[in-house]
Amino acid sequence: MNEFYIRCTMISKHWISSYSLFRVTFWKINHKARWQECNSNVSSSFVPSHSAPAKTLLPALLEQIPIVLFNGANDIICNTEGVLDYVSNMTWNGEQGFSDPDNKIDWEFGSEPAGWVLQDRNLTFVNIYNASHIVPYNVPEVSRSLFQFVLGTEKIVTIP
Repeated sequence: MNEFYIRCTMISKHWISSYSLFRVTFWKINHKARWQECNSNVSSSFVPSHSAPAKTLLPALLEQIPIVLFNGANDIICNTEGVLDYVSNMTWNGEQGFSDPDNKIDWEFGSEPAGWVLQDRNLTFVNIYNASHIVPYNVPEVSRSLFQFVLGTEKIVTIP
């Protein structure tokens, strides 16, 4: 179960069953560690007090390199509207926000809608349908396509 998926309708009985299966699997492989879903010690080690916040780093990076941001459309942790609001208030490459935030380009994977894309001044934002906080978990093939796009080996949209 992915509890970050806003449309998830799993019931607690299924969650308990999945968790029990997970514990049995650990027991069978003789794994002695205590499993924890989230651990604040991990995230705190990635937040050095001397690091500048992304809002100061991102505009300077966008002056030098293209950057791709992406969201799962059903993410309740980093939701699309919140990211778009953040970007609309950010100034980069001489302008604030996307020049035309309504100029969303549809993205198809195979013959199915996969999401939409906004591109402007070195920033690409991709909203991915049927996905949540852990995009590869929900749509692995689409995620692979996005990864290849970031690497420059595949186009996900053709800009007119």
